[in-house]
Amino acid sequence: MGNIVSRSASQTSRKRGADALESTAKRARTDTPDPETKVGITAFVNPDLPGFRGIIKNRYQDFLVHEVDLDNQVVHLTQLGADELLQKSLKPAPLSPAEFDRNMESLMGPEFAQQLRSLLSKEASEDKVDHPATSKEQRTSFYQLFERSGLSQRPLADCHQGKLSVRWPKDTETATELPNFAALGGNYLQYHVFKSGLDTMRAANEIAHARACTVQAMTSFKARVEPFLAAQEALAERGIYLGDFKYVPRGLTLGDLKGNRFSIVLRDVSGATEEEISYSLEQLKANGFLNYFGMQRFGLSVIGSHEVGKEILKGNYEEAVGLILNPRPGDNERFQQARQCWAETKDVDAALELFPGSAQAEKRILRHFKYNDVDDYAGAIKSLPRQMLNMYLHAYQSYVWNKVVSERVKRFGISKPMVGDLVLEPLAGTAEAAKGEPSDDKKKLNKKEAKKATSGRREPAQKRKAMALTADNVDDFTIEDVVYPLPCGQTKYPKNELGQLYQDLLAEDGIALQPTTKSLRGAQMNGDYRKMMAYARDLTWDFIHYNDPLVRLFNTDLDNARGEPETGDDPSKFIPFIEIQ
Repeated sequence: MGNIVSRSASQTSRKRGADALESTAKRARTDTPDPETKVGITAFVNPDLPGFRGIIKNRYQDFLVHEVDLDNQVVHLTQLGADELLQKSLKPAPLSPAEFDRNMESLMGPEFAQQLRSLLSKEASEDKVDHPATSKEQRTSFYQLFERSGLSQRPLADCHQGKLSVRWPKDTETATELPNFAALGGNYLQYHVFKSGLDTMRAANEIAHARACTVQAMTSFKARVEPFLAAQEALAERGIYLGDFKYVPRGLTLGDLKGNRFSIVLRDVSGATEEEISYSLEQLKANGFLNYFGMQRFGLSVIGSHEVGKEILKGNYEEAVGLILNPRPGDNERFQQARQCWAETKDVDAALELFPGSAQAEKRILRHFKYNDVDDYAGAIKSLPRQMLNMYLHAYQSYVWNKVVSERVKRFGISKPMVGDLVLEPLAGTAEAAKGEPSDDKKKLNKKEAKKATSGRREPAQKRKAMALTADNVDDFTIEDVVYPLPCGQTKYPKNELGQLYQDLLAEDGIALQPTTKSLRGAQMNGDYRKMMAYARDLTWDFIHYNDPLVRLFNTDLDNARGEPETGDDPSKFIPFIEIQ
């Protein structure tokens, strides 16, 4: 809770009521210790509140994160199987050859139906049957009909610009039988992922081929559910559990969520009474907190991912490779040995052998060196997966955002917006549009541009532009409306000294962002806007007593899916615990 309440544990007197709210809104605490200082978090909302001590994340299960989707629903893992989906996936009853031919003739014409029957009677034939022009609806019906053919061996069906071709596969080809995705609900298999002690990128890598327990939704394009079920045992060994499978028409992409709901356990709480702690949490609920990018964005290592991102943006690929591969304090023994081996010998094979499987970036770079020059640093960085490159670039943007917001709070407080601050343009036709009343041409979004800049489930109309406040409309907005940009060549910056601060910070780091999007092997550094303040409106907490320091204090989704009983409060025990949701 470093950016939420004061870190002081002293029992100082405090103001209460409106005067206290006003004073805490105008001042900020700035004595944050590492590691938060390294990522730009140096100012806080409530400096006058007494702090309290506690152990956070004593167990992975003490920190639960649930995504809140675009429909405002909290994502939960409720079932581990896929019985209902497998039932839907069952093949329909096969047709007799005569019935199949009659349906094919009705759909595609008698000539095509006759030629197809001739082809089907001669397996391994090199003949081919073509239909010169088909509609999407015809092809969908054709594939659905083919599923009812009753054939033990299936030919291949290809389509190019409406021309449908059917032929038997060659010796080197296989006829892959895919489900009828349209009938199942869409082209994307969606599933809920419960992961314990893994970040999202590593979990995604594990699914495809200490932190928290998180539950989130993922999608895979035209994927069958059976391979996921077959892999569940192996994934469970890595702390990953999949469930709630269903097919949906649209995939998910970065940013396709409303937010996250956190369930946090603080153990061995001391330094304040239950009354005082409750008061601090009430102030958090009323006043909100600075919407910093937290430590998970930058990683737990001494070398933050933003530092790697900075060197990549500067084109210092050798330096970026060094930050990823070279020895660093705080590593576990296996990582230390691998890094030391590389630093001392530059032996690619030996270092690859020593790095554990979780060293995704390190192993990718070393494999590039194995088959290319060991000084091809640019190629090594560009060999990293797109998601990983994006992570490094986004981490640097987040670092700059944190730095600017910290300075904004130190210089000007958080009581109200100021001239030059940015807010998102109200959408035309909404109640919010009455605030500030921008001109009609600003109210209407360029839908083509918005669609280009928006992907996944987000609606293009919700991709709003930013506008700078003026003396005429600054009083029409509150501090809750203020946004700050993630730096990018296409981003609009505040029209006050904070805008210049962005330029100064980038210049200090030796980075000049161009108007065109920075791109590396598909990785993109797009701009966006993030609200400066956040509010935990649905905040609840409980005090629970326990005796065993390692006891499970509330159920995870995995516990509930397995039918585990809840752990209750034991009033005879006196060690306090706070559950914050």
